Amino acid sequence: MPGPSARDGDQQQGLPGSSARDGNRQQSMPEPGARYGNEQGTPGTVTRNGEKQPSRRDTDDSRIRAKLPILTPYFYRKFPIRPPVQGCAYTGALMVATQVTDAVTISHGPRSCAHMNRHYLYSGAHRALTRYRVALPEKLDPALVSTDLDENAMVHGGGERLTETLRQVLTGRPPAAFVVTTCPAGLIGDELAGAIARAQPVSPETRVIPMEVDGNLTGGYSEGWLEACRRIATDLIDPARRPEDDAVNLIGESNYGHTEHNYRRMEELLGALDVRVNTRFIQRATVSSLQGFCRGGFNLLAHGGFANRRLADFLTERFGAVFAEETLPIGFDKTRRWLREIAGYFGRAKTIESATERVIAGLEREYRAGVDGMRDSLRGKRLMLLVSYETDVDWILETAFDCGMEVVRLAVMRLDGESDPRTRYADRVDTCFGYRPEQQIADIRQLKPDLLVSSFTRQGLPPLTRYDTFPTVPVVGPQANLELARRWRRLLRAPLEEGWKRDGRMMAGAVSQG
Repeated sequence: MPGPSARDGDQQQGLPGSSARDGNRQQSMPEPGARYGNEQGTPGTVTRNGEKQPSRRDTDDSRIRAKLPILTPYFYRKFPIRPPVQGCAYTGALMVATQVTDAVTISHGPRSCAHMNRHYLYSGAHRALTRYRVALPEKLDPALVSTDLDENAMVHGGGERLTETLRQVLTGRPPAAFVVTTCPAGLIGDELAGAIARAQPVSPETRVIPMEVDGNLTGGYSEGWLEACRRIATDLIDPARRPEDDAVNLIGESNYGHTEHNYRRMEELLGALDVRVNTRFIQRATVSSLQGFCRGGFNLLAHGGFANRRLADFLTERFGAVFAEETLPIGFDKTRRWLREIAGYFGRAKTIESATERVIAGLEREYRAGVDGMRDSLRGKRLMLLVSYETDVDWILETAFDCGMEVVRLAVMRLDGESDPRTRYADRVDTCFGYRPEQQIADIRQLKPDLLVSSFTRQGLPPLTRYDTFPTVPVVGPQANLELARRWRRLLRAPLEEGWKRDGRMMAGAVSQG
């Protein structure tokens, strides 16, 4: 049975995936009191020929051309339409395909598409090497080939270019080759199956897997990423492999940040329990490891983002994959729960549970010692959190409360495709749902936080407090708490406004007067 396509109706509509895990924990959310933008209330409509039309007051909005209502924070939960494209599906698919280290990826499109994405891969690998001392050769020099479509191919079709490129690639007899389509290939309607069939005799044993994402014609980065994962899973995973009693799979790691550092740290924690990683789906994987995916009976989701949850649903439905309730552990409490869940799954009661508790005791000593060293600097400081895409806030609240800080508000902005934020500190935090960024300045004046931490920092905010952002990819384990607390301590020692900003205003005033 063929795998789902990026053109599937549910993906075109951008409907969030769901799972039994999400359903069991779903909480009812308060309806926000304000919509994004300046207008209040529901957009007016008139009926003409049975279709809803926008009212006159909405005619200046560019979204009317697509007949979309004005957005609200819960818009995509109410109206089954496709959300705005964020990034490019071609890039998302390419980031997955190039992580299969012994396969070759063919970019079917102009050389510029391949060049820009090769540079994207290289820059990430260069940053990992210089900042984290991690070598990623598959990104520094990815096995990426372009069909180099030009104006002539745009008129007459690029099928022959693809066939010839495939034949050249297949002479090396790689175990797998991926064909990822760009916008031009999708616009001219190149048919991949015929080109693959013509080239396949060069290396019949090579699995040639098409990924018809057509640039951004089928969606954004997440759609392309998800489609590539689905295609690779459908074409490469061998469902006949039997689970082994000490193996787990790691699903949906990020392509940037502390990814390799986190993987090594996680390997250490699992190794202490005599558990090993079978397959990384898909990060620095091989065709063989992907084929043996089902040997890992327990699956660990790297994070609970929208695309990851949809991928987990797909792997569960298609291969019967069993997933841990906890995602990769960020912070001490989550690490403790994560380790105990893994120990409980494998069921080696006395051996693994005693090893687990020894590991947890060591981590707790490390954590408590680190927190004790910073509590004097942070005790009594007032913290405000502004959350958008970051829904796992417990480790941040854990850091604040264990360091003696006061959390004056948790403000939650809702974006499309997100899960509802949940926290075990609900009785200790003043939480505001459907929060508008425009409220920040008034709340800062009223609540007087010493530090405001958000997913992003708006330009032009007044120097009434110190501002910081959440780490995009936090480190694994209690070290996440300690790094965050050290960062906050440094920020709170700094003046509210850096001297160079005052100097800039002074110079600007002198120039205007002169």
